[in-house]
Amino acid sequence: MLLRILFLKVVKNIRCDLIISIFILSVFISCETKEELSYSKNSLMDVHIDNINGALNAGQVNRALFLLDSAYSSFQELGFLYQWKKNSLYAMIYLNFDKDLKKAERYVDSLFFALEGREKTYKEEFAKSHFIKGDLFRLQNRHQEAMRSYYQGWEFARLYLDPCKTSTLTYQLGLFKYRQNQFEEAIPYLKQAFFENQECPELNLEYNIVNPQMYINTLALAYEKRGKLDSAEHHYQRALQFLGRKGAEYPHESHFITMARGVVKGNLGGVLYKKGHIQEAEKYLLESISLNDRPGFDKYDAQTAKMKLAELYLDSGQLEEAKDWIDELEVDMEAREGLSETNMNAFLRLSRLKWDYAEAIEDVGLAYQNMKAYQILYDSTERASLRGRYLDMEESFQHMEKEYQLSLISRDNQIKNIYLYVVVLLILAAGCLLFLVYRSLKKTKKFNRKISKQNMEFQEALEALEQSQAENTKMMHVVAHDLRNPISSITMISELLLDSTKLEGDDKTLLEHIKTSSENSLNLVGDILKGSNEQETIKKEPVELHQLLQYCVDLLKYKAEEKHQKVLLEVNEVIVPISREKMWRVVSNLVANAIKFSPSGEVIEVALRADKNKNVARISVADRGIGIPDELKDKIFEMFTEGRRMGTAGEETHGMGLAISKQIVKAHGGNLWFQPNKDKGTVFIVEIPL
Repeated sequence: MLLRILFLKVVKNIRCDLIISIFILSVFISCETKEELSYSKNSLMDVHIDNINGALNAGQVNRALFLLDSAYSSFQELGFLYQWKKNSLYAMIYLNFDKDLKKAERYVDSLFFALEGREKTYKEEFAKSHFIKGDLFRLQNRHQEAMRSYYQGWEFARLYLDPCKTSTLTYQLGLFKYRQNQFEEAIPYLKQAFFENQECPELNLEYNIVNPQMYINTLALAYEKRGKLDSAEHHYQRALQFLGRKGAEYPHESHFITMARGVVKGNLGGVLYKKGHIQEAEKYLLESISLNDRPGFDKYDAQTAKMKLAELYLDSGQLEEAKDWIDELEVDMEAREGLSETNMNAFLRLSRLKWDYAEAIEDVGLAYQNMKAYQILYDSTERASLRGRYLDMEESFQHMEKEYQLSLISRDNQIKNIYLYVVVLLILAAGCLLFLVYRSLKKTKKFNRKISKQNMEFQEALEALEQSQAENTKMMHVVAHDLRNPISSITMISELLLDSTKLEGDDKTLLEHIKTSSENSLNLVGDILKGSNEQETIKKEPVELHQLLQYCVDLLKYKAEEKHQKVLLEVNEVIVPISREKMWRVVSNLVANAIKFSPSGEVIEVALRADKNKNVARISVADRGIGIPDELKDKIFEMFTEGRRMGTAGEETHGMGLAISKQIVKAHGGNLWFQPNKDKGTVFIVEIPL
């Protein structure tokens, strides 16, 4: 039994190394990174990567290298990040599968060479490169340098990456301590990696399946190595439950999930065997072998499960069954390629099994022969790795933590010094400001008298202006009052003529226009008499807007004929709630302006449409006149605008019509604007809610 315990100590890292090698390799090659901060996953390249993983799982290292060479020779134009992935893949294979540290070192150096000057652009790749270099140092038994490289990558990740991407690196730190037999110290890192992974996005194989089950499985391994078998069993069961849920959620990933379940079942069988549950252990080990001992699955894991099963049969006295599995393992081992640490440990473990079997059947010569073979392998593998294994890595880690804390303190001191300099500068600036304020106050006292005097002068001018405005208003009321009588007379006379005279044709139409114009003018005079400060509520009534436009055009066509112009009207029947008199004023202003600013012989187009989508009636008045210069476009709607111009026949303008029209349209809840005509001239547009 002492030999069995020694044997278990010797081979304690075998299964973990194989799991980690495959899964970490998958992490590095399946992560979707952005080329120059953006690139798309190449489906054909993903197929090549899956084939490479399949070859590695089957122990076909040479085939994996061949596939990698051929895949990347076909994709030379994929960009920097695929080149980085290629070099990282080669480095990982030569580190973990075909142990060739010289070749691995060349590829590791190429990673840093390619990233030189790009560290802050490709943060994740830079941090991972430190961990790959740490793996190289570890296999070279340069454990202090390995720990430093891991730590540098991890600190860089914690500063610049989100927790999801940092989780794989946190896991690697725990794995390093695991490999140093510091299982208790590894557990917090493995737990932290699992919790960091909870921040990862959904719908991603790596983040949602590969990494979480790997973290749980390795955590269980750490508990197993600590002798906490109940905790180990609990976490293996937890991993199986996790994979069961994910199998239902991701049916298209059944191949990977099946392979992972085989790995976990083999580990669970090993723990149950240690706890003395022989039948359950045998069941799980056989299930593990059936899942992974087939093409395209993890044959390395199946071989580990076979070794555990052979040990179980040896302990329980089932020597024939043990011999069958040992013979099968010898055939399996012949197919293994490379001198990786995993392979060497597997050969060592098989040699120990053959030794134990020879002792069990009491064949002294065979036992001696297998013992010698075991000792030779042990000397070339385990003792070499033990030279650096028991260094106090925790002390090294704490030392680097202290260095980091000292760097933080130094940086804090620099920041505090900067703050101090800033405070001093602020004090000096405040002093200068107070001095300037003092000088300004002295000058202000001198100016206050002048300002007070100017204020008094302004107040007197304002009072004079208000008095002048009041006089103007009074005069305007007088004029408006005096206009009422003649306009009323015109209205009454036109009504009498229409009632008493039999007029026909144009004469009757002109007389009706005179009457309507007089009534509208009388309403305008009434508005003036109400006072400019009195807010009048617009009284709306349903008006046939097309008839109102027809009336305005008929009234103004004689004015247009004087300039040999034509006013064309195109309307649809539209009824709108408006003030008839005020909207007549708007349309009359726009048509009169079009006549005024159009040359002789031109055409003015007036149109009316109902826009059901916007629920408005739209009136447009388009001319082919002189247009509006850019310098006047912002002024034409101002009261008493400076943008007044003479008409094309020398007509005088007062600069009020458009301003009044704009106010009337707004009071109706509408809008008035203008735009250039497609040929020349201007189009004024009025929109009134229906």
